[in-house]
Amino acid sequence: MKPRACTQCERDPAEWALQYIAEDKPTFSTLGSHVRGFKIVARLCWNCREILLGALPRPLTQPIPDLPNDDTAWAGTHYVLKEYP
Repeated sequence: MKPRACTQCERDPAEWALQYIAEDKPTFSTLGSHVRGFKIVARLCWNCREILLGALPRPLTQPIPDLPNDDTAWAGTHYVLKEYP
C-alpha cells in the first residue's frame, strides 16, 4: 500500500495529522497515533508541518506583576513579611 501524500505539497509522504481538539489552536500527532473521532484537517509531511508551525502566532507573554513595595505589605491573599534588624 502506497503511503498518502502530504495535502499541502502533494509530493512527500504524510507523517503528521493536523486536528483541532477542543481548542482554537491546532494539534499535531503522528498518523496512527492521532485522536480518533476528531476530524483530520490535513495530513502533513515534516517540512510542511514545520512551515505551518512557524506561521502560527506565538502566545503573548504576560508581564509579571510587580511585587508589593514596603508601603503595601499585602499581596493577594498572603501577607509579605518584612524583616526588622
